[in-house]
Amino acid sequence: MAVIGRGEAKFKLDPAKESPDEKEAFTAWGKEVNGVQIGIQLGENRVYKVGETVTLILRLRNNGKNEVPFSDDAEYFQKNPPLITDANNKAVTIKKRSIFGFIKKRSVAPGKEVDLIHLELALQPVTDREKDAEWTLYGTGTFHIKYEDVPVVGEVRLGSPGMTLTTGRLELEVKESGKPPQTELPKPKVEKKKVFTPDEVLLEQEKARGKAIDGSKSNSVTVSSRSKR
Repeated sequence: MAVIGRGEAKFKLDPAKESPDEKEAFTAWGKEVNGVQIGIQLGENRVYKVGETVTLILRLRNNGKNEVPFSDDAEYFQKNPPLITDANNKAVTIKKRSIFGFIKKRSVAPGKEVDLIHLELALQPVTDREKDAEWTLYGTGTFHIKYEDVPVVGEVRLGSPGMTLTTGRLELEVKESGKPPQTELPKPKVEKKKVFTPDEVLLEQEKARGKAIDGSKSNSVTVSSRSKR
């Protein structure tokens, strides 16, 4: 059952269905304006790990009695990442992605919900922060995500900029990847060399000379001549 209040959505799970990692999907809806709300949800409502990519889905709900127009504007969302804070309520900066796209006009009927856009956010280790990649969240922990003042809903007319809407606050938990630690390569065996004393050095030198002398003897040729009688 979803409980909506103060611009946040909380979800109460059925204990029989609850699991440590995966839960039922829910949408963090924002405050209603003229019968219209926008919300944000995870593609999969579970604990994520570093190295994965999380899908953020923005949704539009029409609680009014009239059809509501909106713009299918991927360029706006890619250039305007959501507001993200960490567990200490410190702002986390997400690098925008510069793209160019066509804006399509769509609408949502009374009592209906539609997806505004699906956005992908990469999750990378804090050690890669210097790479400063587009649409990438670095580190682990609990993060809160929301969009403020989204201007794509309503019909924009001269002197009337339409309506701006804000989502609720969505919680995202990111943990370490849990990869097994890399095992070290076996160290090469180092052959220990014997250290000779001065006497042993002289002895080895004498042995070497003796072998040389024996070798020269074995290789010598004796030539004998017979005298004529």
